[in-house]
Parts: sequence; structure tokens; C-alpha cells
Amino acid sequence: KVADPENLRIEPWEVQLMLDEGEKMVPGISKARVLRAWAGVRPLYQEGFTGESRDATRALTLLDHQQRDGVAGLLTITGGKWTTFRLMAEVTMDAACAQLGVTRPCRTADTQAPGVEQGHYWLGHRLHEVEEDRLQSELVCECELVTRRMLEHAARSNPTVTLDDLRRDVRLG
Repeated sequence: KVADPENLRIEPWEVQLMLDEGEKMVPGISKARVLRAWAGVRPLYQEGFTGESRDATRALTLLDHQQRDGVAGLLTITGGKWTTFRLMAEVTMDAACAQLGVTRPCRTADTQAPGVEQGHYWLGHRLHEVEEDRLQSELVCECELVTRRMLEHAARSNPTVTLDDLRRDVRLG
């Protein structure tokens, strides 16, 4: 359980645990330099479950409040994980469309995520951009090949973002 989702911290022992477990599958990985650690909070839901949160299902759950509570037009998607967000969106949209009588298939799986201009992320793309624009683009982050120009472009594209949002958007180490 997380006491305060707004102030989630990654403790050094958690990073070390991940390295130790990774070492069992990929010998030598624990000697690598850790560039960043990321954590998130997600709601877990299991009807009638009263045990420890670590034992709760991680599966996504769609709650139709018309069937459940008699409240028409309200759906809740909960559970799931970062790697299933697109599936969660698709399940939710399919249910919402069914309620509205919309029969078009969901395009979530084929729609590019906002901010992703090149499809799959590949560090080689950034290397090419840096080499092509070497004279005009100062390197800000060597590990992810983030240039000053990329950072400025991301900031101008969405002026309401925080520095932390910017860091995540451009994968700044």
C-alpha cells in the first residue's frame, strides 16, 4: 500500500532488490550503472477481497455502474498495469461505444501515442539526429542523446508541462 501517492519515493533498497533479482536472469547486470528508476501507483480492485494488497489481482477490471449500481452512463476501469494501458483503453471504449450504440471498431491499438513522432523508440534515431545537426544542437544528456533543441522543442510544444514531465517526455537521464 502507498501512504501518499503524490509523494511516491523509490528507496535505494528497492533499486538494489531489482538489481539482485535481475542478476539471477542476466548475470553481470548488477554491475551496470543505474541511470534512472521509475515507479508508479495503480489502483487494484478485486470484488470482496480483504487480504493483503500484494495478494490482490493485477488484472484490469471494467465496472459498468448501470449493472452494478443502477447508474447509467458511468464506467470505471481499474487495475491493470503500465503495459496494459492500451488494452484498458480499448476495453473501456468498446464498452462506452456499446452503451452509445456506436459500432465502429476501436482504433486504440493502431493509434500512435501523443508525443511519439517516430513510432518505436530507438536510440539510433537520436544518434542520427545529433550527427545531422551537430553544429546547432548542444548535447544535454549523453545517455539518451537528448539535445538542447529537442528539449526546447518539447517545452514549446506544450508550455504547461512541468520540468519533470519534460524530463520524462524526452527521456532525459
